[in-house]
Amino acid sequence: MLRAWLIDVRPLDYLSSGRARFGGGRFFARGWITVAPVLQALVVADRVYEDKATGKKIIAGTFSRLFFKRPGPAGQPISIPPSGAQMGSPFAYISLTDIHGAANLVIRYVRLDAQEDRPIFQTDTIAVKCEDRLATVELAIPLPPLPIVKGVFALEVVCEGALLGSHKIVVDEAP
Repeated sequence: MLRAWLIDVRPLDYLSSGRARFGGGRFFARGWITVAPVLQALVVADRVYEDKATGKKIIAGTFSRLFFKRPGPAGQPISIPPSGAQMGSPFAYISLTDIHGAANLVIRYVRLDAQEDRPIFQTDTIAVKCEDRLATVELAIPLPPLPIVKGVFALEVVCEGALLGSHKIVVDEAP
């Protein structure tokens, strides 16, 4: 993230109509601000592919809801829930812009419907470098298997302690 000095420019004076008259101004220093990258997209999917010829990302099997089925008594066959519910290790597709040189990201999976302070899992720091702040940086991050327990969860993107955005995932028992 970038630290920048914020300057506030105000008009010199106001006319009797209440409209500002420009032609000069006073500068008021406001202090240091931190400029965080802009999260353009956060998608959780079964797979993220890249077309090597064009560099385009193909996002397959997006979801925000998971269903599970409790196992039956011992010795009974296991029933597989409908498509999209039984998954392995998903991916997080992340699109960022406005990176000022470098950004250190952490991806974490948290429970929203409980008082737990610790994330269920989180990545190590992901260092993203980009010299052109107008450029878009796309990431496909493999995630560990998501725990299949009933609840409301979120995958969060954090940059140096600041939450950039999140993707909510509801896990419920299959009807």
